[in-house]
Amino acid sequence: MNDKRVIVIGAGLGGLMTGALLAKEGCHVTVVEKNPKVGGCLQSYTRFGTTFDTGMHLFGGMAQGGNIRRICDYLGIAEQFTTLDLDCENDVEIFVGADNRLHPVNLSRDYLVESLSRYFPGYQAELQGYISAINRIVDGMDLFHLRPAESSLSRYDEEFLIPADHFLAKYISEPRLRAILAIINTLYAGEKGISPTFLHAVLATIFLNGACRVTGGYSHFAKALNDCILANGGKIITGDGASSIFHVDNSLVINTVKGNKYTANYVVSAISPESTLAMVDSREAFSDAYRQAIEDKSSSLSAFIVNIKLKPYMLPFSNRIGFYIETYDDAWSTNDGDEVDKFFYMTPPTLHQGAYAETLNVVLPMRWSRVERWDNTSVGNRGEDYENFKQQVYNQVVAKLRKIMPNVEDAIDKVDLATPLTIREYTGVKEGAMCGARKECNDPLIFLPVATRMPGLFLTGQSVNMHGFCGVSLTAIQTAEAILGKNAIINHLQPKS
Repeated sequence: MNDKRVIVIGAGLGGLMTGALLAKEGCHVTVVEKNPKVGGCLQSYTRFGTTFDTGMHLFGGMAQGGNIRRICDYLGIAEQFTTLDLDCENDVEIFVGADNRLHPVNLSRDYLVESLSRYFPGYQAELQGYISAINRIVDGMDLFHLRPAESSLSRYDEEFLIPADHFLAKYISEPRLRAILAIINTLYAGEKGISPTFLHAVLATIFLNGACRVTGGYSHFAKALNDCILANGGKIITGDGASSIFHVDNSLVINTVKGNKYTANYVVSAISPESTLAMVDSREAFSDAYRQAIEDKSSSLSAFIVNIKLKPYMLPFSNRIGFYIETYDDAWSTNDGDEVDKFFYMTPPTLHQGAYAETLNVVLPMRWSRVERWDNTSVGNRGEDYENFKQQVYNQVVAKLRKIMPNVEDAIDKVDLATPLTIREYTGVKEGAMCGARKECNDPLIFLPVATRMPGLFLTGQSVNMHGFCGVSLTAIQTAEAILGKNAIINHLQPKS
């Protein structure tokens, strides 16, 4: 152990991953979490005797030599959870309602061009150009490849921050093909004209290199990180959130909601930047301009989630990720109107997955504004209008699912619905945002520094650098290295020659 004492605020993926890395490096780590359980959006919950994930996750880099696998191997957790690669023949299916047509496609590197050319012949050269551009953008991201940084200066490609829809239009001239490639924006809360290309490029690369899911619920991954922290001498305190951060002599002190006090050399805040701001009274940590910029940041899209418990032996398990769009023009839809235009769906794999699915999950991107009128209501007391709203959205989803799975209604046993309000109250994230702060291509603070002006106070999590499973994990390395020293962890992650 070294003499670095670190308090981590928040036990979502960002806090757990940062805490695990620091504990592995010998720091004295204490994680403080306001919720009864760790995990944040990695939590699972039980309803109707069935396990559902809080969020819908897809990630890559778990093959030997992949970035996430190298991190997990270093932490010693790779064997503590199991993953299932998506279907090697067709890992994605896209149903276009207006055409009543299902497009099974393979977005992996070796088959993407051939797969999409079945539906759009004559665009092989454009697809190759698109893949080359994706490769060029991601190749410049040292952190994604876990390479030691050559310098402190970023060397991003010129297309890195242009809107993702502009990037796609530059390389793909056929609008319908462009829509098929754009549909993965649903997984990174993408918005037309706003979301930067690097988000699309990173997620596209995850598919190109092979995507997977955790079997049996993502709480298994959260538990693996939790156990790693404990095994390396750390502590995890749940059910008591931090309330303030301040300096005493040369240390940082955390006060908690329950009146407890913890002292350390460093504090890592894995909660939202605006919540961190509210805990720091001193003006030394953030300038007035910085505070205003953080407070002015919009939240990313939230979601309406339909979790379905299925009757036994009724709906075949599908090892694909499915997307529904009403028309090709709805590839960037955020479901702002009364009609459901877009969602994605999947049958999550269980630990001992058989031929039939146990659950079906559907996620619709949705703005907070759709539920804002019930902002000041409480769970169970939101009124008849709210219940009617949920039922209306659910009915539309089932009607559209029926086009893809004709017997889906017969297979439904029980249903649990979640709106942006539900997500906010379960995870504590502002406006139920699925990806933290909105990433806007013209935002000068699109990447927040992990270090603050308050000595010893650092940031991590999905609002800081990149969001998503991969992005949050990589940002955790940035934050940990800000405490340990440049490339202190990256150097441990290099492939053995």
